[in-house]
Amino acid sequence: MVNNTNTVFMKTGGALLWTAQGNFLSVNSDNDTVDRNSGIFWAIFVSSNFIGNLFVYFQFQGKEDIDGETRNLVGIVLLCVASAGTLLMFILRPTPWVDGEGQVRKSPLEALKASARLFITQDMLLLSVTFFYAGIHLSIYSAVYGTSVGFTNAFGKDRKALTTISSIFIGLGEVLGGAVFGIFGSKTVKHGRKPIVILGCIISLMAYFFAFLNLPHESPLRETEPFETAILVSDKYLTVFIGFLLGLSDACLKTQLYAFLGSTYKDDSSSAFAIYKFTECLAASLVFWYSRLVGLYWQLLVAAVCSVAGTFCFAAVEWRQSKRLEISPTEMEETGKFLKDAPE
Repeated sequence: MVNNTNTVFMKTGGALLWTAQGNFLSVNSDNDTVDRNSGIFWAIFVSSNFIGNLFVYFQFQGKEDIDGETRNLVGIVLLCVASAGTLLMFILRPTPWVDGEGQVRKSPLEALKASARLFITQDMLLLSVTFFYAGIHLSIYSAVYGTSVGFTNAFGKDRKALTTISSIFIGLGEVLGGAVFGIFGSKTVKHGRKPIVILGCIISLMAYFFAFLNLPHESPLRETEPFETAILVSDKYLTVFIGFLLGLSDACLKTQLYAFLGSTYKDDSSSAFAIYKFTECLAASLVFWYSRLVGLYWQLLVAAVCSVAGTFCFAAVEWRQSKRLEISPTEMEETGKFLKDAPE
């Protein structure tokens, strides 16, 4: 009961924080900087996966049971980091240009209605498929994969440490993807965001396929016996590499989603990011529910199908958006005649 209550509070706070972060990123970026800022933000954010898991790895190393002193130390460190992050939010630069553009502040009810109207638009319904996949992938790399590795007795006594190491490499993949797309964000947007999202889809499918080969089907549900092997002999190095692929593919998707929402829905970014987090968390909740009942292979199949569907929907929305921004040949001809006939 206590764990469920803690989870509710954490998810509620996370939803508020993520919506505010998305809005802050949007209002502090323009079309030339939003990709760079999204990549830098994501690299800094996911560095916690690397640093946090590395800290826990050394604290828990060689311990079968976690003693009270170690738990208190980890809890105090996490509390201090959370408190420092909250205090730093108060010194973020203000955004007076937002209120100076004649925008009217909305009441909570008006904001909820605006989000509902935005949600039922065709583009947002298509993007919701991508958001839904983002939640499934989040659950795969943050919970299902680590649980499967920890329950695979074929790895021997090192399986718990291997779970932490895999999480560290998930963080490395996230940081690398965020840094690369942050540095080259202004260049990638010239060719659209579709290539990066498609690359992320390919990488995620590779990760799911390797996990299918490397881990037993029953590994998310219970501790497997040593004789319960995967399709191939479970390999520690492949396990770590799969973690890196999961993190890199997630960075490909999330950086482009943030950049796309921040640029396309700049005037209504709060509603757009709220819909994104709602749909993502809904998918994550569903995965946490059925992951206790369904074997690994079926979970990977669902994730793979949703990956392809989400990538297709994102590409369709970006294509529709680019078409709206293009000038039709008739409009170009009329514009040319107007400029030709205009007095000098």
